[in-house]
Amino acid sequence: MNGKWATRPIVGHMGSLGPRRLWMSEVRELVAGAPMTPFVRVASGADFASPFANAGDQGLGYINSDVTIYLHRLPVTEWIGFEVVNHHATDGVAIGECWLYDEQGPIGTATVAALAQRKPMVNPSKR
Repeated sequence: MNGKWATRPIVGHMGSLGPRRLWMSEVRELVAGAPMTPFVRVASGADFASPFANAGDQGLGYINSDVTIYLHRLPVTEWIGFEVVNHHATDGVAIGECWLYDEQGPIGTATVAALAQRKPMVNPSKR
């Protein structure tokens, strides 16, 4: 993940169709010199739910506009599991949901909203 996270894919990958599951661990401190707490670890990682849930086989056409996490307990390990369980989009608005896990089991959910982004058109004469 470009040095941002360590990942261990389980099923599918970013931009694939169908089931997508992976383990992710933050590899950088959020604040230099401050250790990552369990809450900070899952909260900073939850931002990944938007591209993971909303990217399709044509790439990521959405920008994250909101993320909400619901936790019934804090993670007890450094690895956070993400499982895409929902994605729908209409008229440029997308929603997605990932179930969140640690290595002992379920910890909560991340629900995301995203808006379509305009991508520059490729001029066919300049190919």
